[in-house]
Amino acid sequence: MTGAGRAPTRPRFPVHPSIIAALITAAATILVAVMGGYFRSRNRSARPSADTSPALAAKTVFVDVAVDPATPYWHEQRPHGSASSLDREARWYISQVEQVEHCDLPLAVTILNRGSGAAVLTRIGVEVVALANAWYTGRYYGEAPRATKIELSGSYELRLPNLMAELGLFERDPDEEGWIEVGRVCERVLEPPMHLEAGAPFHYSLVLEEYDQGMPTHALLRLWANTSSGTASSDEILVSFRR
Repeated sequence: MTGAGRAPTRPRFPVHPSIIAALITAAATILVAVMGGYFRSRNRSARPSADTSPALAAKTVFVDVAVDPATPYWHEQRPHGSASSLDREARWYISQVEQVEHCDLPLAVTILNRGSGAAVLTRIGVEVVALANAWYTGRYYGEAPRATKIELSGSYELRLPNLMAELGLFERDPDEEGWIEVGRVCERVLEPPMHLEAGAPFHYSLVLEEYDQGMPTHALLRLWANTSSGTASSDEILVSFRR
């Protein structure tokens, strides 16, 4: 028959009923997996995150860095006479009062556990952020400010590597190259570790042994600590001295 009354033709390749059943089963499996993932996601969001639990909410921060009052060789003041290319902003500034070889740099450090749970302090150290070496840093002017001694909870020593030799800073022209970004952490393990209750401060002395023997005239440092709730870094400290 032709025209409007023509009967519909049957498909040339009929679909077997088993194929249709398999497609229906696959679609149902995908739907179940998608819905299961959705409800699992809702359940996870409804439960408190592990990062917000009291045990991990502790946050240790550096609240102050000072020159140990016992040293006559360093003071807390921005360096005088530094070249404009070596000017760099920091929170704390430490300069050498008198040029002394093999001079330790003793720091009085205060950190605080601001979290709602306890933290265990396991390591402390120094991150060397950037370095620069000047031919001559000028002379010291003015009086060193007075400082009040605080009670310390511990005293530790740390020897920084000889970065002057390692980075070849003596061979570099400071007028042309300026600051060199480093980003290197030097640390030591605390024996025994310190347990910090919530809201507890920790005062300690960190002596950078023979600081001038391996460091250039200008260094940007951060104090560093490792605790059970993660790592902490202080604001930047600009240390300068004369060679």
